[in-house]
Formats: sequence, structure tokens, C-alpha cells
Amino acid sequence: MTATRIGIVSGGAQGIGAATAVRLAEDGVHVFVADVAVARGLETCRAIKEAGGEATFLEGDVLFAPDGPSRIVDRILDQTDGQLDVVVNNAFAFERGGTLAEVPADAFTADLQQLVVSYHSMIISAHSALSRSPQPAIVNLASIRGFHTGVGFGTYSVAKAAVAQLTRVYAQELGEAGIRVNAVAPGVIGTARTMSTAQHHRDRVASFTPLRRIGTPDDVARAITFLASPAASFITGQVLAIDGGLTLPLHTDSVNLGLAFEAGQSEA
Repeated sequence: MTATRIGIVSGGAQGIGAATAVRLAEDGVHVFVADVAVARGLETCRAIKEAGGEATFLEGDVLFAPDGPSRIVDRILDQTDGQLDVVVNNAFAFERGGTLAEVPADAFTADLQQLVVSYHSMIISAHSALSRSPQPAIVNLASIRGFHTGVGFGTYSVAKAAVAQLTRVYAQELGEAGIRVNAVAPGVIGTARTMSTAQHHRDRVASFTPLRRIGTPDDVARAITFLASPAASFITGQVLAIDGGLTLPLHTDSVNLGLAFEAGQSEA
């Protein structure tokens, strides 16, 4: 299989990023896996090549190094004669948690830098090359936590809401150049972080989910690959929840509660 498109997956060494790199390669994309985790990144690329795909590992920090995204993109363009067709903003390194009011100002700024500004910087860096592509696409990683609040998620919820809006704004602004910009909003996915929690916690989440299971990295990767593909050529500015229906009761229960309250008021 000879790749006809060139793509980058930031944070592509493991988890959702690695699954996405594999799926994109299967879809005919030469995938550049950008990550600070060298051993895992090289292993992901090796697996892709053994399956007949094309992949290149690039070591680089796109989250905390201000010029990280531009340096990564420049290295790709040097190797591809200026071609870049797909950008997947997936890199992630959030450990803080806690309540929003407790986060120091400098920490709040640092969180937004790595969770939002890094995505913005990658898009800015890739914009020129994408505008030359016949099938350009950007997919950002948002989260259902950007739609719904939760104790202990602090700046993460704020940042992921910002990623959703960043996606919509860029879809509007880059549409004239034919660049599609979408996002996926995963729910509870069985990454290493999730699988490190107690089994009974995961079972409880699954019991609240209409599909009665937590998601897999590949569930998310398949959706990203679709949004990045020509099959989604008229889709832009969308934030697709991939949560097995987990957030559906949040909507329906709120509506039912409101209707019950109104009924009670009318009877009073």
C-alpha cells in the first residue's frame, strides 16, 4: 500500500493516539507519530509498517515547548516536499485535577497552554501546507467533560470546552480554503489511565452507559479516521461525542426533571 496522504498524530505513541495512527495508516495515510515517548512511538510505527502501512516517528514536545508544533511541522514538510493533509491534535499530559478555585493562576495558564494553545499552535503551523492539500482535515480531541462539569476536573473541563469552540471557530475561518476542522469528544475510554482504576469503578461507569461498556481507543480512532477522510468531505465544525450514550441520561433526566417541576407548579 502506497500512502497518498500525509498526516500527523500528536501524542501518537500510545492510547487513542496510537490507535488513530494505526487506523489512518490503514486508510492510506503516511502517519508521522509525534511524541516524547520514544520507545512506544517507535513500536507504534513498527507495528504500522509490519501491517503494510507507512509511518515515521518524530520525537518532539508539542505541549510545553512554545515552538514545538512549528518545529514538528517543519520536519514533516522537509521530508514530504511540503505536503501535509491531515492533522490530529491528540497530545495530552494533564495530571492536576482539583477544583477550579484552588488552581493557582500560573498553573491555570499552564494547563490552558498545553490543552488548548498547543492545538492552536499546531493548526497555525500547519495551515499553509494544509491549504495546498486537495483533501485537508484537522481533528481535535475534545471531551464530554467540555460539555458537562464534574468534581475534580477543574481546568480540564474549561480547556476541553475551549477546544470545542476552537474547532468551530477554525472551521468557520478555514472553510474558504477547503480545510475541514472537526473534533471528537470521548467519554470514558479504556486507556492505560482508565484501566489503572479499580475494576468496580469501571463496571459502575459501564452500568450507567446505554451500551453497557466503556469505550476502547479504537472506538475513538475509527471516528477520527472517518472525520479525516474524504468520506466526511462535507462535515466541518462538528464535535462528535463518542461515549456509548453515557451523556444521554444527563440530557433526558434534566428534561424530565424540568417537566416534572413545571407539572407540579401547574398543579399548585
